[in-house]
Amino acid sequence: MNYNQCEQADLTIIGELRYCKKSLENIANLQEMVRNSLKKKIIVELKARYISPALYPLFISLTEIGRQNQKQVILLCKTSNVRLTKLLSEHGVVSYYSNNNFGDTATNKLPYTDVKIGDGTPEIVEKINSLLPVSMSLQYRSRFTSKLYELFINSQKHSKTNIPAKANAYKDKNYFYLSICDVGVGIPFNVRNFLKNDEFDDVSTMKWAFVDGNSAAENSTVISRGSGLGIIESFVKENHGKMFFASGKALYHIHDTKTEFIALPKPIIGTFVTIRINADKEHIYMIPEEEKP
Repeated sequence: MNYNQCEQADLTIIGELRYCKKSLENIANLQEMVRNSLKKKIIVELKARYISPALYPLFISLTEIGRQNQKQVILLCKTSNVRLTKLLSEHGVVSYYSNNNFGDTATNKLPYTDVKIGDGTPEIVEKINSLLPVSMSLQYRSRFTSKLYELFINSQKHSKTNIPAKANAYKDKNYFYLSICDVGVGIPFNVRNFLKNDEFDDVSTMKWAFVDGNSAAENSTVISRGSGLGIIESFVKENHGKMFFASGKALYHIHDTKTEFIALPKPIIGTFVTIRINADKEHIYMIPEEEKP
C-alpha cells in the first residue's frame, strides 16, 4: 500500500539492523516506547539500509504490542533499498511504503499470519510444509509437521495473552526462513513461575527450557521438548542452518552445528523464533532407524 502523504513519524529507525546485541537492544527500546506511549496512533518510519530477516518478527511485534494496548502502530518503509521495501511489504511487515513500482506476485511465501488454537493452524502448518524446499522422507516430514504444529500451539498457549502468535515463511535465494512471534509473558517468566524460583536469570531459564523433558506447560510436569523444537532443532543442525530463539534477556543461537546462549542487555517483550535453513534439494533427510516407532 502506498503512503505518499503521512503524518510526522513518532519513531525513526536508520542505519543497519542485524541479529546482534545492539540491534536487539534497539528493538527492545522500540517495544518499550510503543508500550508506554500515551498516543493512540504511533507512526514508526523505517529508513534502515538493511534489516536482517531474522528481525522481521520483532518488527511485527511492534504492531502486536500496540494491539495489546489498544493502540494503532503504523510501520512506514521509506528506505532507499527497493529490494528491502519489497520484502518487507510482501511479508506483511510494513503497513505502508513509499515506492509502489513492484507487485506482490511471489507465491513461495506465507505472509505474517495469526496463529490461534483451533483457528486454521493445521492449514497454516501444511502451507509452510508445502513451501519447504528440501527433501524429506515421508516419516521425517510427518514428524517435522507435528513438531511445527506443537511449536505454533505452544507459542499461543505459553504467551498467556489473547493476542494470537504470528507465523511467516518464505524462500529467498538459497535460503528458507520460518519465524514465529508472540508478545506474551515470555519464557523466563513462565519458567520462573513454574519452578517457583525467582533467582533464575533469563539465560538459565532458557537453558532449562531446552533440556529434554523440561516443560513449563500448565497441567503437565513432563513433556518432551514442550516448546515443540526437538526435531526442528535437530533438522537445523543437520542442515547446517541457523536458529534464533529470543525471549526476555536471553538469546539461544544455533549457527551451523554450534550453539550458544547469550545474555541480552535489555529484555525483549514476548518470544521470537527465526529459523533459516539451506534450501538444498541434494540431501534427503530421514529419521534414523532407532528413532522410528
